[in-house]
Amino acid sequence: ALQAAILSVKLTRLEEWNCARERVAAVYDRCFQGSNDVLALRAAKGSRRVHHQYAVRIGRGRRDAVQSALANRGISSAVHYPMPVHLQPAASTWGFREGSLPEAESLAREVLCLPMHPFLDPAEATQVAEAVLELSGSD
Repeated sequence: ALQAAILSVKLTRLEEWNCARERVAAVYDRCFQGSNDVLALRAAKGSRRVHHQYAVRIGRGRRDAVQSALANRGISSAVHYPMPVHLQPAASTWGFREGSLPEAESLAREVLCLPMHPFLDPAEATQVAEAVLELSGSD
């Protein structure tokens, strides 16, 4: 009952918070535009993202080093899917092995989720993006 009461209040703010996350995502998008080493993941045309997460793909095998260096600067980030589903023990009977789905495997090695919430200030998002670009060695 308590959770329902809290969520019923939060639901009245959902659209406002989704719009705020879209503004933060737009800051990140501008900062990463043109980078060859940090690529923002894109949604399908015609869809609306609410940016529960803001995921970037960090190339040249630098994802884990960038994440560690961000943590040293007090910037949180997350790797939500470090192993693709087809390589997880629960999927062992599916018959896939490493190399079967190379794009999924690359994403598991390269995707990093950056801070994203409706209260993130655009200046803070810019600082995060600049740190990611610097640490990734982006040109």
